[in-house]
Amino acid sequence: MNANTDVYLRETDDSSFAARVISESMAEYFNKYEMEWTPERVSKYWGDHENYDIFYRDEKVGVLRLAFDEEACIVRDLHVLPAYRNLGVGSQALQRAFTAAWVRELPTLRLRTFVCNPSKNLYRRHGFSLIDRKDHLIVLEKKVD
Repeated sequence: MNANTDVYLRETDDSSFAARVISESMAEYFNKYEMEWTPERVSKYWGDHENYDIFYRDEKVGVLRLAFDEEACIVRDLHVLPAYRNLGVGSQALQRAFTAAWVRELPTLRLRTFVCNPSKNLYRRHGFSLIDRKDHLIVLEKKVD
């Protein structure tokens, strides 16, 4: 995976920005599947995750949130503002998640997304495979070599 020097990630403690980006990115899906979501969901579990702001050319454009268990690095949230999609931002965030799994010697990188979310194409391009489907959500994973 080639590094995009316009993109970088920085650890953050700003849960309010993350909540805003998640809300904007996911509103369509929350409405479609009649799911209730509040910003408090982000802050409630904030301390249980590694949290990163994603920057593109020094502009804060997204958020990456990672959790870990004994088997996997779990991408809890990867959201990029619409104007910054298709610029390699998501790919760089996935590389950071992959590196986090590799450093911890975890065998798997895992995430879930809505079945209708076009981001699943990004994940498949990066080697993720479908391992489960529950209603309107799919679970994808990639082995860490």
